[in-house]
Amino acid sequence: MKNNNQALSIVKGYHKVTPVPKDILRFDLNRRVAIILHTFTSQQGEMDFDLDFLNALLQNISASIGCNKLVLEIDSGARYSSIDALCSYYNSIPKEDRLPPSRISFKNDDKLLCWEETEFWVFSGGDYPYSDSYTMSFYIDDKLCDIIEAACKISCKEYSVKIIDIIEGNPRNDK
Repeated sequence: MKNNNQALSIVKGYHKVTPVPKDILRFDLNRRVAIILHTFTSQQGEMDFDLDFLNALLQNISASIGCNKLVLEIDSGARYSSIDALCSYYNSIPKEDRLPPSRISFKNDDKLLCWEETEFWVFSGGDYPYSDSYTMSFYIDDKLCDIIEAACKISCKEYSVKIIDIIEGNPRNDK
């Protein structure tokens, strides 16, 4: 167990401030589970991004949903085919330059299981519960909703990350 004073929230569903990415509309991934990584820690005195926790979280989600093929894209447009390759890149750059991936596709062979898009509220403030966060929105079908939440809880327990809220959002209404 890691000693950590990080916190996150989980949102199951949608809010008005969380538009559905255009790319997701062509897939039958109607549910959203958002993992809101709160970035401010009083111990750090600044915004923080925990690479070790992200690694564990993505490994747990990938294994839990039966993923055997990943594409992780960062803000520069560079793409990585494994979580380890992404973490290796992050370890080669200064800590203050690290951001969560912009998007991730999780597949089992050629079937898309999950599409993740990161919302960078850390740069713009935002409304509760998103304010000053990195919000990783996982778009999935109904049967994977509880699996994503459980994988997150396992990672939180392993890294002593506090879950401060589990919020029921609204259903997707753009259909």
